[in-house]
Amino acid sequence: MGNAESSNPLKNLDKRTARREYREAFSAAIVSYRENYVNKKVSEKNEEWQDGSIQVFVRKRPLFKHEVDNFEFDVVTACPGNNRRTKKEGVGYPNMKKVVVHDARMHTDMIRQFMNHNEFEFDRVFDESADNDTVYACAARPLVDIAVKGGFSTCMVYGQTGSGKTFTMKSIYDSAARDVFAQLERATQRFSPTPPSVSVSFFEVAGDSCSDLLNEFRPLQLLTAHDGGSVHAFPLVEVAVSSREELAAMIQMGLGVRSTAATGVHDASSRSHALLLLHVQRPDLTPEGEELLEGSLTLVDLAGSEHRIDSMHHGKERRKETGKINASLMALKDCIRQRVHGQQLSHQFRKSKLTMALKRAFLPAAHTAVIATVSPASKDTEHSLNTLRHACMMHGQQDGAAQPSETRFVVGGEVHTVQVGEVSLTQVARRNQQLRKAGQAPEGLRTDNGNTVDSKRGRAANQEVELSDKDKARLRRLAEQRSISKLDPASRQLLERSRREAGGGRQSRRIRGLGSQLGAPPPQEEEEEEVEEGQEEG
Repeated sequence: MGNAESSNPLKNLDKRTARREYREAFSAAIVSYRENYVNKKVSEKNEEWQDGSIQVFVRKRPLFKHEVDNFEFDVVTACPGNNRRTKKEGVGYPNMKKVVVHDARMHTDMIRQFMNHNEFEFDRVFDESADNDTVYACAARPLVDIAVKGGFSTCMVYGQTGSGKTFTMKSIYDSAARDVFAQLERATQRFSPTPPSVSVSFFEVAGDSCSDLLNEFRPLQLLTAHDGGSVHAFPLVEVAVSSREELAAMIQMGLGVRSTAATGVHDASSRSHALLLLHVQRPDLTPEGEELLEGSLTLVDLAGSEHRIDSMHHGKERRKETGKINASLMALKDCIRQRVHGQQLSHQFRKSKLTMALKRAFLPAAHTAVIATVSPASKDTEHSLNTLRHACMMHGQQDGAAQPSETRFVVGGEVHTVQVGEVSLTQVARRNQQLRKAGQAPEGLRTDNGNTVDSKRGRAANQEVELSDKDKARLRRLAEQRSISKLDPASRQLLERSRREAGGGRQSRRIRGLGSQLGAPPPQEEEEEEVEEGQEEG
């Protein structure tokens, strides 16, 4: 019996390893699906942004070379929703609205193979050929227009670690900085000779704490404004910028000090949620006279979600950090889902500091865009499915489905199952024998999550090193010094002056006096007490 068992070429492989072992058959099934795909008619949604609307976009990143070298294959397909091309892109980019995740599976006998084609439909889908300008023009450019006109808009980038969130958001930063000043220059000539103004703030939310990225990581509190409908980080540095170059310099300053760390998936994974706030003030001529309008654009680069298998080599601190990130992302999804369904948030947004800081994005008059980024690698199939299923929740595609409290699983999209074939025992045995004769051993061990492990140390090559609080503070000071040294003298003076005025000026007036602009009654004499109450609530 022992000899019979040792001669069996099949093993009880986990899903990720099985996909790599039998990638030829699974890849052929995916190619067949793409070749035989029927260009079905999908629902036509109004591409104009409506008050209180939420639009969800999906971006697929390319397959990296190191993933191909590790025998990964592409399991994500972007399909056109119809044959027409949109006018907004202007470069003839196809109007894709459907994305398919090909989930390669094995039956319990480890011989029969099948594949689940999971189809999802969203407002727009971008494949790996879409450049940053195309993504910005469709997903973020309308939000800039709304902010310049005095509205509230928010753009969030969500997805697993290493799926391209920060890459996408950095491009949006640059394009938004360019368009804000270009539009204000044109609007000034139409509305009033009084010059408009732009200010920027940048802070991060890590777990239960908020820190100012433009002010030496000073801790921030979340205060509820007098209008009762918005929450503001306080005391937050707000830098008044007069040009695209100054705005870009402040953004680079914040990016240079943002919290990152090596994980089992990415060498420089974002370990915090970064919130960039752009406030645009401009005069507007009315029959009663000149009125000052203020719009805001919030750009949110969310920390990456991770599964347990991707944190198998993490230490205690990193595991705890990952748990807080996932909890805050779940609270965010619940808030967006309730807003899409027209439900009152009540105290739902208080579950996390992230949702408290983004409360204004859940108001009826706000405009919100969610860009879900997915990885095409076969080892990330479960990640991509999880991202898209939660995107369905945020898109309001689960009306009438079970609520999160009623089921442990997240569902969404349509699933079509096809049989792929069977594993050839003869070919597997012959291949294993050839490998043994060749004596070729891999350079490193392979973990069951598809990441490389150092064979000498027996741990992930990019596993984090535990740091003390003192070492963390020292590294942050060094990052702060490096970022400041890259600023030109004028930008450095502008930042120092804004730091001295942190919490005052515009921000103080926004917390106390903008309620009348939003339709709420003007503040009363007991302003200090109300702010203190909001501070305790935050």
